[in-house]
Amino acid sequence: MISGRFWAGLALLLVLCVAAPASAKFEIKKVDPSVVRIFILATRDGKTAPIGSGSGFVINDEGIVATNNHVVDPRGLPKGVKLAAIVVPDGGFEENQLRRAQVLWASPEVDLALIKVEGLKRPPVVISTLGPDIAPEQGDDVYAVGFPGAADAGGTSGLIKSTLTSGVVGKLLIGRADPKEKDRPIIQHNAAVNPGNSGGPLFDECNEVVGINTFVPSSQMEIVKEGERVTASGAAISGIYFSPHISTLVDVLKSKNIKFTGSDQKCAAAAPGQSPMIYVYIGIAALLAATSMILALRRPRERVVQVVETYSQMLRRKGGSAAAAARRDSATGAGQPAGAGATAPLDAGWVLSGFDAEGRTVRVVIGDTQLARAQKGLVIGRQRSLAELLLTDGSVSRRHARIVPLDGGIGIIDLNSSNGTMIDGRRLPPYADPVPLRAGDSLTLGDVRLKLSRS
Repeated sequence: MISGRFWAGLALLLVLCVAAPASAKFEIKKVDPSVVRIFILATRDGKTAPIGSGSGFVINDEGIVATNNHVVDPRGLPKGVKLAAIVVPDGGFEENQLRRAQVLWASPEVDLALIKVEGLKRPPVVISTLGPDIAPEQGDDVYAVGFPGAADAGGTSGLIKSTLTSGVVGKLLIGRADPKEKDRPIIQHNAAVNPGNSGGPLFDECNEVVGINTFVPSSQMEIVKEGERVTASGAAISGIYFSPHISTLVDVLKSKNIKFTGSDQKCAAAAPGQSPMIYVYIGIAALLAATSMILALRRPRERVVQVVETYSQMLRRKGGSAAAAARRDSATGAGQPAGAGATAPLDAGWVLSGFDAEGRTVRVVIGDTQLARAQKGLVIGRQRSLAELLLTDGSVSRRHARIVPLDGGIGIIDLNSSNGTMIDGRRLPPYADPVPLRAGDSLTLGDVRLKLSRS
């Protein structure tokens, strides 16, 4: 008969496989049907013709497409020119292949718009719901897909064929293209975009949208007049392109209850030439190591939880031996799941205690040493691979909030959680400055109600 220890080891292997981040390779054929071209048709002297175009991407199966506001904004038309229609070519430029679109919502402040396209049956994209503090990171590969006007010189067939460019993330910043706009997270990258790319998606290696291609810096030229000859000189800016982070659009979609397909898994692209079997070997090695430890323990059921947690923490540290990691976890209280009856850490710290929606006791210990070692703070959430402080209640997001050191105490930042973070009944805006927490404060994460105290 198969022993309970075997099943415990097998459970550990399954946990490690589930916790592993998604690994994929960008596939243009997979995402291309979800990217559309948008034309603005105008009339003048009784004649209808396109006067501008941009790009967009399909949000859901209801024909809703996201793009830039400046792509569909009819203001600023020349005198005598009137807006005729916004259309999306769906297979060609015959009358029955131009699908009319209606603007559902638009905002000049963040240069975003949502349009509904009649009869459009295209697959929706997958949108990353990770915040700008998580993904993408500097150096990550990114891919711009859209319809730059410069590519139309290739002939009429090029008018409905998208253009793919690739590059890497240069940095992430907070900024805007126009003084009238709001500051927002922006991805700077070198995947070439040009007029006509506006409103199109910026993908990561896992085929998920992480940004919206919007603007490029203007090149400045010096004009010198010599008689009737005019000479322009100066360096044209190249390799610098800006795509506002997708989180701004995610907030809009959530606030308007517009359905979309989201993913909060951090993309981990497979290294070139790396075989997928490496994950099988890692899993087998982990199973053997875990089985050896389990056989040596007198109370296997209680210790299996501790081993799983400690191993996950060790993987995230990216260095140090397993033994050293175990010693650090023992000292700091790391790896203790909420409500597991964990003992307090050896060093001083903070304790969040209370009850979940079903009345079960919840206790989260935040050791001072543990917090000091975490460069970006400690994430509270319900997914082990994404959070250091676990709350397994279903109302808590996988990455719900971040605890950070603050002026000798601690503070908290909401990470765009689905059900919100509240202090004493006041809801926190996502990704805002950390809000100080003090002993006695009431903290609500989803349906979990906690009280903060000092240990």
